[in-house]
Amino acid sequence: MNDTRRKILDAALAEFSERGFETATVARIRTRAGVSNGSFFHFFRSKAAVAEALHMQAVSDYQEGLARLLGKYPGRAEKAVREAVAFHLEWVRAHPLLAGFMLEPGPPGTRKVRADEVRQANLRMGRAIQDWAVPLQESGRLKPFPPEVLSACLIGPAQIVCRAWLNGLSPVPPTAYRDVLADAAWASVGVTPVQEDSHDR
Repeated sequence: MNDTRRKILDAALAEFSERGFETATVARIRTRAGVSNGSFFHFFRSKAAVAEALHMQAVSDYQEGLARLLGKYPGRAEKAVREAVAFHLEWVRAHPLLAGFMLEPGPPGTRKVRADEVRQANLRMGRAIQDWAVPLQESGRLKPFPPEVLSACLIGPAQIVCRAWLNGLSPVPPTAYRDVLADAAWASVGVTPVQEDSHDR
């Protein structure tokens, strides 16, 4: 990524996080990034365009990481479930500003331009989940939930804990609850055989 573009995105993320989208201004973003007016508008036509780019960056980084993780565990149900929960918690802790921005719905109009990119990213993520989950569902290792229910059960509880931390409602980092949230996710989506294959954990 171009260094100037990266500086603008980093500065905008900090401004949006501190002041909110409505209060943040292009001038403040430029000053924080240390770039000229011409440099800013060379990369972004508006403040909303920066917000769109940040949202897409967050979605892509998170989803690509989760897809790679699931791809490492074909045929392994419980291990993948537990690692997926851990990935979610660790990603949020490592990228709190980006995670907070991604989870906010944002002001009207800031997500329209990249709506198709986000839709395509979501479709790729859905395929990655299905590629991992369907064989395990067919073999009886995962409950036969549709993808959207599987994702909600897998990440939903961890997401609530992360939101509480990001919003300052909990002083405890979400990674502290890795084991209990992984247990909850596995209890929701997994089917443990009578004779458990020990390598799967």
